[in-house]
Amino acid sequence: MAEFPEELAAKLVQASNIVLGCHYVVAIVGAGLSVESGIPPYRGPGGLWTKYGEPPMLSYREFVRDPKLWWEERLQGEVEPGNPIYEMKLAVDQAEPNPVDSGQCARAAQVQVQPAVVKLIR
Repeated sequence: MAEFPEELAAKLVQASNIVLGCHYVVAIVGAGLSVESGIPPYRGPGGLWTKYGEPPMLSYREFVRDPKLWWEERLQGEVEPGNPIYEMKLAVDQAEPNPVDSGQCARAAQVQVQPAVVKLIR
């Protein structure tokens, strides 16, 4: 077990007690957490944007302009090898839970986990 400065250790104990007293806990985590499960990041080694280039940030506007066309293009991308959407869907479909996903960390703290998978794209 890592040694922490006394003030930090006290804050960790306080935070742990808050978590243990909750019915549900939501954790918002950063990019890369899913890499251990086989889901590629967007940037960096093996990243979709590293391979294919960063997409234009027009997706929301395109969706608002024509939702039907947006969904048609999105779903078509899922079946086109070489399309980053295809690669991401394939990776997500084949992903295996890692210790964080499977709640091993929460079980160690004796809290119940309600699994949820959310991928945010900025």
